[in-house]
Amino acid sequence: MSASNGGVRSEDEKNFFNSVQLPFPEVIDGKINTLQFLESSKGVVGLVEKFGKVFAPVKYDMTGNIEKLTEQYNTNKEKHLYLNNMILAEKEEGGNYAIDALLWLRRALQFIYTFFSCVLEDSQQGKKSEDLVPFLKKAYKETLEAYHGWMTQKLFGAYQKPLIYYYS
Repeated sequence: MSASNGGVRSEDEKNFFNSVQLPFPEVIDGKINTLQFLESSKGVVGLVEKFGKVFAPVKYDMTGNIEKLTEQYNTNKEKHLYLNNMILAEKEEGGNYAIDALLWLRRALQFIYTFFSCVLEDSQQGKKSEDLVPFLKKAYKETLEAYHGWMTQKLFGAYQKPLIYYYS
């Protein structure tokens, strides 16, 4: 950004935080717009990608679940305009493809939210901890651990090792 271009960011200076991100849709009459929810979820995946290999399992899981929900949405866009309708229709049909995908996507989104809440709280308290592993552990314990078996829990512990330091 320079005065010569009126203070407008150049393409080289753009990053995740100064690009347009779609907010999650409002709940209207108890319903959530499917397409808006999926697009917003893709934005979170874009953020997670910036953290590299440490969040790779979360990124792949989220991407897979977004793809499953998108596939289900595309089978009948009018009928599946709202997530609620998609899930209720699948339940009536005796399936669990979209139900399972939405469940795990919600859990992953909650994990990411909890992780960033921990980082934000730490920063607001003036601590600015360099080691992010405690935040990752707390987010995992509060959101995903109860749903993972012993092996997955151990793998998660191994993925924490290469976590970068926040302020380095």
